[in-house]
Amino acid sequence: MSDLLPIIDQMHNAADDRGRADLLLRVPDSILLTYSHVFEEACAKAGFEPGQAFINSRITLMRAVRDGDGLLPRRFSAEAEAFRIAFIRFVANGDLAISPDDPEKGPTDL
Repeated sequence: MSDLLPIIDQMHNAADDRGRADLLLRVPDSILLTYSHVFEEACAKAGFEPGQAFINSRITLMRAVRDGDGLLPRRFSAEAEAFRIAFIRFVANGDLAISPDDPEKGPTDL
């Protein structure tokens, strides 16, 4: 076990991309923001490009300026929701139906 948080060790030791996706769905925003580079490196090392795109989407969402009503830009929130739904399905059944190169399309079966 490293000196880092247990969820980071779990990310590095995940058995497969489904395990990594499950952890990315569970990691608190504050931890992901603080250690985004560590999570991105774990995804890159495993060749899990959708994980890297998911992290980018969440970080963008956290850093986005809200409108006068405190709402996120629709484009960012829709992308993050598409990734979230795709990752839930991937963890549940192994089917990752999302294109990290064009996240605005979101999951192909929505």
